[in-house]
Amino acid sequence: MFCDGISLSLIGFIITLVSRSNGITTQTAWQLKQPLFDYSRYSSFYISSFTIPSLALRSTWIFTAYVDDTRCEVDNAFIGLQYGSFPVFAPLNESFPPFFHTQRSHFVTLFLKANNTAINYSIENPIPGKWYAASALQHDPTKHIKQKGLGLDCDFYLDVMHHIVSMEDVPVLTTGVERSLVVEHGHNALLRFFSGENTYKYTVTISNCHLTSCDNVSCLTFGHCSIRLSTRSHAFPSLTDNHTNTINCSVSNDSSSTCLLVMEQPVASDWQFVMIECLQPGNMTLNVHVLLEGCEWMHIESLMKLLTPLEDFPSNRVTQNHESEQLNEGTFDPTNDSVLSMFDEENAEFPILSPDKFGSNESLEGAAVADVRAYLDAEIATNPVCLRLSDFGRFTEFKKTFSVIFQRRIGGVPIMNIFKITEGKIVIVAFSIEPLQDSGGTFKLETDFLVDYLNGTPQVVVVQLCLSKSRIPFSNGGLSCPSDAPLLEVSNKPGKNASAKVYIPYPEAGVWFLALAAKCFSIDVKSTTVRISEPCHVHGITVTNNLTLLPCVDDSCGTYGSCREYYSGIMHFSSCYCYYGYRGYGCTDATYAESSAEQLIAILLLTLSNLFFIPAIVVCLHRRLFTEALVYFFTMFFSSFYHACDGENVYTICIIPYNVLSFCDFLGAIVSFWVTLVTMAQLPLQFTSFSYVLALLALSMGVHWDKQNLWTFLVPSIVAGIILIISWALQCHRRHSVYPSKRRWLLFILPGLCLAFLGLIIFTVFETDDNYQYTHSAWHMCIALCIVFLLPSRSDLDAPENNALCDVIVRNPSDIALVDYASASADVIITPSFSDDGLLQPLPGDVESDTPTANNILPSEESAKVSESNVQQPMKNGFV
Repeated sequence: MFCDGISLSLIGFIITLVSRSNGITTQTAWQLKQPLFDYSRYSSFYISSFTIPSLALRSTWIFTAYVDDTRCEVDNAFIGLQYGSFPVFAPLNESFPPFFHTQRSHFVTLFLKANNTAINYSIENPIPGKWYAASALQHDPTKHIKQKGLGLDCDFYLDVMHHIVSMEDVPVLTTGVERSLVVEHGHNALLRFFSGENTYKYTVTISNCHLTSCDNVSCLTFGHCSIRLSTRSHAFPSLTDNHTNTINCSVSNDSSSTCLLVMEQPVASDWQFVMIECLQPGNMTLNVHVLLEGCEWMHIESLMKLLTPLEDFPSNRVTQNHESEQLNEGTFDPTNDSVLSMFDEENAEFPILSPDKFGSNESLEGAAVADVRAYLDAEIATNPVCLRLSDFGRFTEFKKTFSVIFQRRIGGVPIMNIFKITEGKIVIVAFSIEPLQDSGGTFKLETDFLVDYLNGTPQVVVVQLCLSKSRIPFSNGGLSCPSDAPLLEVSNKPGKNASAKVYIPYPEAGVWFLALAAKCFSIDVKSTTVRISEPCHVHGITVTNNLTLLPCVDDSCGTYGSCREYYSGIMHFSSCYCYYGYRGYGCTDATYAESSAEQLIAILLLTLSNLFFIPAIVVCLHRRLFTEALVYFFTMFFSSFYHACDGENVYTICIIPYNVLSFCDFLGAIVSFWVTLVTMAQLPLQFTSFSYVLALLALSMGVHWDKQNLWTFLVPSIVAGIILIISWALQCHRRHSVYPSKRRWLLFILPGLCLAFLGLIIFTVFETDDNYQYTHSAWHMCIALCIVFLLPSRSDLDAPENNALCDVIVRNPSDIALVDYASASADVIITPSFSDDGLLQPLPGDVESDTPTANNILPSEESAKVSESNVQQPMKNGFV
């Protein structure tokens, strides 16, 4: 909502407060609880935006980083703040790919501690528009990997308060019209005017100035003034800004006395600000005048339509598929179109060529093409040095983000970007980068010198191309590229580059200008490296340009990375995800890259260490624990191929989708813990089967919910451990002795527990990004080997008295006691007894059978006598 006094708006965690007083507007905005993550690549940044209004006097950011739990260790944070687009910088000193231009004119890096201490950053007379901040925590690769759910959960956040002071209005000057004004002592006169889209220079003139100084008695008038005149594009003049022009001068009331300030390369199509300061006591009265100078539009609409209709140029077009808006290059011969290839039919409001110079339309239609081209050459020779062509058309690929081709057009039909350059003429073409829609990609300019059209000239011809944001790169009658803009050169000289290119990552939104100029040189016969400037004796200096916007680096990240798209709030950008230890914007920084041998060792350790499950599988098969053997094999198989797919190296192999491998790996690991502990408890078969199915269903849900949470491991392990303790406690109570035996505790259980605890300590305490392949492989080996020691022996599995939760245990089918339930009481069950070596012993009162069996089967009902001491209450299900 908005009102004249104070306004308050709350959207999520963004709060804005606005107040007005005496022509000054104060605006304060808060962005709260922005998450901070460890920096490892550009996608680690949290990107936020801030809007500075026009006529801003001061912008102040107050950043406060903190952690949600004061018991957590304090980390360092950093912030990159940039105007116009996402900050482009390398916090870890990563290198950028070749041909990348990363220089920015309004960028600053701030550092702070996440201990709830605030830092502030202020800009006087800031540039209005969008500013972007990228924030993250400084990454420490030696810091151990904290398992989720273990210890404190330390979440770091950033709060930002943005305070803006701005003026409500500034008087507007009319260009080309002289205006009189009074500048009071102690005050500065601020004025503004709007520049045209072709403006490359303007001049501010101060004249007819006189000073009036008054005291308590009288006023005196002086015929001269000492003033300071400053001007700047887009924002108020600032002494700390490189684009502010300032001059101190003395002006009298004589019409011949003036103060001139020339501003070269102002921001086109934007507000220009003029500040006049009085350097002596008194009030000044003066006249101010502004004169703009700009490039001329080139227009040949009428001539082209009368010369040859567009329908007769099928071979000179680039066809457009309107459904997908994909561009396909046609055949285009610039020599056949001569200078016509430079221009198109738009911007008719600035005609330079007129059919009237040819007389009637009928005479033009009958004119020879050679005569028309001769006329065009003469017309260009008399035109201004700076020639502005119509803007590049914008063509986007259907359903693909950050995919734009900038192409010249004739009548809305795209043609190839071929330019024929004339010596002494600067050709200017503009295009627009859209905010958010384009800012997350990488702009690329690629140019090629068409040497074949020079007809073997001995001269060295050099074509310069300047790519400038918002400012027309023209000054002092020639090409003048700003210091923060990329400058390319192509030449026909052998050994020199006939092609050149430049990349601009995350380009700033707004209008960009491409300027082209040609120069000719001769080679000094005494020194082949010295060039002597001379007039060009050749015609047909032709270059072709490709202007594209694509994700990452040409929609790729090379051999050592993959191009991905990310969202940070509403910010959408592309970034490379690098492998094998490579870093940087295009995964080209090999400072910490792993060699092929290191990559192979890492993946072999992580995969082959799972083979230590083989002894556990063999033991299970020998002891007829087939379900457990299947679980361990499942864990071994999927853990091996999960790490083979998870590794960021050239040896990565994914047999099925990564998310499936990840799920199976975590599920198998947790189920292995469960079945090992339940097997050690030696539950009855029906309880064991029930516990396995229950665990599988519950753990499938838990792993799918949050597989990396430590509690997903701990809860089933604790439950299974409780079952194990209860079972062993009952065994001890029934036996009146230690169970398992002291010998088994000493030789098997204690070594197994030591291996398990060693693996857990390595996994939770010592694992870091740098040693992951070694520590995690050690975890595999410890956990797999401890199973061999912890599984119960075969005799323990066969002995019925070792099961305290069941009254009847059957060793094997040959040990089943034969009972005639038809004649036996429903409440009677026979419990056979066994000797220490596991053999079935005859019950008291038994009568030996005439035909003893090899398997010690009990005698039949007629010869069997059951003592009352062996009669017990049965279980509901009888035999297990």
